[in-house]
Amino acid sequence: MSSSIRRRPLAAALLDTDVAPRVERSPRTGPVPHGGSTVLVSRLLERLADEDAVLALSEAAEALPADGTLLLVEQIRPADPDEDAALQHLRLACLFGSGLRTQEELETLVERAGLRIRRREDVGWDHRLWVLGPAGGR
Repeated sequence: MSSSIRRRPLAAALLDTDVAPRVERSPRTGPVPHGGSTVLVSRLLERLADEDAVLALSEAAEALPADGTLLLVEQIRPADPDEDAALQHLRLACLFGSGLRTQEELETLVERAGLRIRRREDVGWDHRLWVLGPAGGR
């Protein structure tokens, strides 16, 4: 089965048919993509130490237009972590110097990067979605 066939149902499920032709899907790892008015990144920061996380977010902020939006999805460290969350935190801390961050820790990185929080929502399984914009934008 080709990758385009596998991706088509997901794209159709996520995107309104009127919007889909104007959306460029670019699944990849590495730097945050540039050039769009709305960019979605998922679990970008978990493998980055604080200074690197701020740099990645700063670069994304600089690439956004004044009214642009960065959608950030990250796993947060729960207040009372279960064994799996504690193990995930320990792995990330040992391998990358990051670990799972609390909501407050993530929001501090966001603000240091020159982004402002428009809103946040829980999306399930200890993951949160932040809708961000440039600090000087609307």
